[in-house]
Amino acid sequence: MDVFMQINVNLITGILLVIILSVACSHLQHRSMISRLYIFSCLTVLSMLLLESLTCILPGMPSMWVRPVLKVTYSLLFSAPPVVACCLFQLIIAFTSDKWTVDIKAGPIHFIPLGLNCILAILSPFLGLTFIIGENGACYRGPLFPLLMAVTYLYLLLGLFRIIRCKDRLLKKELRILIIICLMPILGSVIQISWGLLLTWGTAACSMILLYIYLQEKMIQTDNLTGAWTRGAFERYLSQLLHQDSGEPFGMIYLDVDDFKSINDKFGHHAGDEALKTLVDIIKRTIRKTDTIARLGGDEFVILIHVDRKDDLDIITQKIQSNIEAYDWKGITPNPISCSIGSGLFRKTSAGDVKSLINQVDCLMYNCKRSKQVFNKSSLTE
Repeated sequence: MDVFMQINVNLITGILLVIILSVACSHLQHRSMISRLYIFSCLTVLSMLLLESLTCILPGMPSMWVRPVLKVTYSLLFSAPPVVACCLFQLIIAFTSDKWTVDIKAGPIHFIPLGLNCILAILSPFLGLTFIIGENGACYRGPLFPLLMAVTYLYLLLGLFRIIRCKDRLLKKELRILIIICLMPILGSVIQISWGLLLTWGTAACSMILLYIYLQEKMIQTDNLTGAWTRGAFERYLSQLLHQDSGEPFGMIYLDVDDFKSINDKFGHHAGDEALKTLVDIIKRTIRKTDTIARLGGDEFVILIHVDRKDDLDIITQKIQSNIEAYDWKGITPNPISCSIGSGLFRKTSAGDVKSLINQVDCLMYNCKRSKQVFNKSSLTE
């Protein structure tokens, strides 16, 4: 009964994590590096919940094989915390980046502390570095145990710093979930170190469950074709921005692909899809990471730009237009693609509601489109 009381949190969170993992395996895209990293993290946490429970059951057993098994178990347990923390850090980088992808090769320096800790954990059963195994099979902290905690907390705090630095690009709901995901394992490990309650891996499992909820939210708010935000997600973000107390200005750009229907009619919907994906990629490379692009529907997009002056907004708008015109579209359509663009600078205190704001830049875009049509007609009559 005493053993069950020790491991009941691990059992409950382990069962919940198994359910979430089974759902995630059937719903997430397995080719995505984010999905793979998430599933790997869940499997690692699940394994550690099992191994930590074994360390409560095995000590004191008379069998000869118990001590070798405990050596392996403790080595894995003391290797794993930085691994999971590093995975969380990489996932947070992906969630707060413009392309929402994981690039493991981009930051190999991130894995140096992780590798060092794994070496120390493997050597500890023999040298007593991060942990020491007593005569009764119980585990005690070694002289280098603080280094293990420092490496683990380093990854989690770096993730927290990244979230705070990129908070302007996140919805309030997303911001809260990501902060809780980082803080829960820290809180659980502090309680376990201070009072001996087995909460480190239980709280890590809770973080994985919250992370799955976040992934589902992200999938809902991201356009499947282009990777831009959906209209609903953008309107929620804009509403959140308008309700802030500060009267800081911001820019909005409304973009519509000229004669997009003819691309679908002449070259097929696949060409149209590729054109939209390429267009969003061009825009993402042009704007800053703090700016946001959303697909309102069909071939219409809106971009929110954090600028203070109309001149700066005009420069970005012109750069987007120039990059679209300069791109070699021959791999998708024989003719170059052009866009009608309208832009405006607004203040949060006087911008009005979300729909009226979008309608204003929509009207500016249509003025641009009409002026093009008038120019084309006059050119034909000359």
